[in-house]
Amino acid sequence: MAIDVTIHTGYATVGDEVVPLYSGEVHFWRIQAANWRPILEKVRELGLHVVATYVAWNFHEVAPGQYDFTGETTPEHNLRGFLALTQEMGFKVLLRPGPYIYSEWPHGGVTAEAAQYHRLDPRFLALAKTWIDAVSALIAPYQATRGGHVIALQPDNEPYPAIPSQGAEIGCFDAPGLFKEWLATRYDHDLARLNHAWRTEYTAFSQAIIHWEEPYINRVDVPENGRLLPEPQYEARVLDAQEFVEWYACEIIHWTGDTYRAAGIDVPFFSNGWHPYAQNFHETHKIAPLCGVDLYPSAFFNTSTFLPGGNDWDYCMEILKVQENNCGWGYSAELESGLWEGGAGGVDLSPQSTAFMNRALIANGLKAWNWYVIVNRDNWYHSPINQFGRETPFFGAHQQVVQLAERLQLHTLHRAPAVSLVTLRRQRLTDSGNWAHVWGALTSSGVDFETVDCRYAQPQCDLILYGGSQFIEADEAANLRAAVEAGATLVVFNRFPVQNRLGEPVNPFDLPAPDGQRPIMSPFSVTWDAHSATIPHGGHLGKFWTLYFGREPEGATPIFALPLEKNAEVLVDIRTTDRSANTYRFGFIKPCGKGQVVVLGVSPFPGAMPLIKALTGKSYKIETLTAQTAVTCWAGPDVQYAFLINRNANPLPIALQLDPAVYPGVTALEQVETGERYRVDADGRAYVPMQGYEVVVVRLV
Repeated sequence: MAIDVTIHTGYATVGDEVVPLYSGEVHFWRIQAANWRPILEKVRELGLHVVATYVAWNFHEVAPGQYDFTGETTPEHNLRGFLALTQEMGFKVLLRPGPYIYSEWPHGGVTAEAAQYHRLDPRFLALAKTWIDAVSALIAPYQATRGGHVIALQPDNEPYPAIPSQGAEIGCFDAPGLFKEWLATRYDHDLARLNHAWRTEYTAFSQAIIHWEEPYINRVDVPENGRLLPEPQYEARVLDAQEFVEWYACEIIHWTGDTYRAAGIDVPFFSNGWHPYAQNFHETHKIAPLCGVDLYPSAFFNTSTFLPGGNDWDYCMEILKVQENNCGWGYSAELESGLWEGGAGGVDLSPQSTAFMNRALIANGLKAWNWYVIVNRDNWYHSPINQFGRETPFFGAHQQVVQLAERLQLHTLHRAPAVSLVTLRRQRLTDSGNWAHVWGALTSSGVDFETVDCRYAQPQCDLILYGGSQFIEADEAANLRAAVEAGATLVVFNRFPVQNRLGEPVNPFDLPAPDGQRPIMSPFSVTWDAHSATIPHGGHLGKFWTLYFGREPEGATPIFALPLEKNAEVLVDIRTTDRSANTYRFGFIKPCGKGQVVVLGVSPFPGAMPLIKALTGKSYKIETLTAQTAVTCWAGPDVQYAFLINRNANPLPIALQLDPAVYPGVTALEQVETGERYRVDADGRAYVPMQGYEVVVVRLV
């Protein structure tokens, strides 16, 4: 009788057995077969019960159409022997047989003949089918559905169209091909619709040229990696190009998955990609229920792997949060465990940076992962185990992460952030508006938040921040409005949604256009109803540029900006003379169903979160009052945890403010790994000593 294998949020079930999905990559054919057993014994000592491996097509095809899976050519060809050994030793296995594997391997793992063709070329597919049929015959008996130990299979690796090298064959440029065929289908073969969207005067779809580049998206202040943000007339072209790339990736997984199914593979599929704006994880997750991102941070996230001069904290955390939102939970199919030569910007890793990286990613949503790779090999370094099965200096850092996950029963927990940040992929690919500044305000304050793409889902938190541009599509607007009508508070800034990309009105909250824009010197007061707050010194040369509203919408509460008496220009001593004459509306609070929309007519700025809290009355649950630190909240059956993150290099006590209304009766924070307790006073204040670059998990008791 077939055994059911199902992927859940952070774990798999094999029949009644629960298998947390913490795994490590072991490339069996790149280490001596005589060392497989001692290496796997050390993997087990590390605490892992699941291993993953690629299977390289061009390694096992020893002659055209002839495959060695049993070690006749060399002992390292013995895939059957490796699977038998892992089963004997009690491991579960994730298999990655391609066709492509990449893995710093010639031709990315496919044969030289197959590498000539793009991945949906019929000639490539015919060659790939021969490989899939052959390797599946070997794998099939080892599937967990048939009493074996292979619990999931990856139908191809990092699927995408190789536009730089094979774009002409794909039809991206002058020649015919899939891109032009897809585009015609996209517009129902209606050339007038294409010309309207693209602002062109084509006479045939064959004239269309792709307008695309890899979307390594900037956060706040870092120049893009040579990326050109499109002018408005090119935005539809960029979005169509990206949708084609996403479609191509999904087609690869569809075809490859169907071919594996026809060859007898019936375990769940998993998939991966390097960026959720390059591969649409929401769509690939429908095909492969275990869908994860590849993460390779630099040491302590301090430099940027892909953006010169940037920082990897923002880059990696956005990737993880978007993947979590797209798929329902955080998973990394390739999580850095060592590096290829010259990887991560050439920054050397250390055991401390490895520990910090893993724990910080878990704190921000990572529930399961596959360490890539846990055994050093020909061009890979800093893994926890060497090619002889001995520990390296990185072993302890990895082992402690597994022990922490098991102690927490991480697969049973869920994140409990305080804020939803609206993150629309269509905006992030073109005009992000204020998004980067809202992200910066959240991260600099240490407030725990999730990202939400309203194209696919409604925000789940009571407080929603919108930092995008004025462009929003109808499907995104409908989900955003539904969340507010159900009771959430939405905060928008000096750019808010009023139209779609074609200029057609889409104004989900009937927000009026501002009557003007004016500067005000900082600091200044903000007043509404009987409340007030102060905006601290900031802006450009002490000035904030704000929107000006002559009146608020009917039923709305006005928000006024009020200059302080002693304010003066920075470059010349010109002071405010008449405060009342210079007081003006720069926002309002408008009811919407059971919720409300707060229009704050200023660009988001560092230090904005206290004002937002005062304006909305919403709780941040747990706040950190120490610079360069953060706190994230998790919950499980009858338990609540907080991850405390010190991004400073130096030791310091982190000051925390718990909301007593959210956590009534909490009197202490118990360090999960040491048992040490830290007092929470009656006002919710607590202090926890931390080392430099450290992540500590505490239980609320």
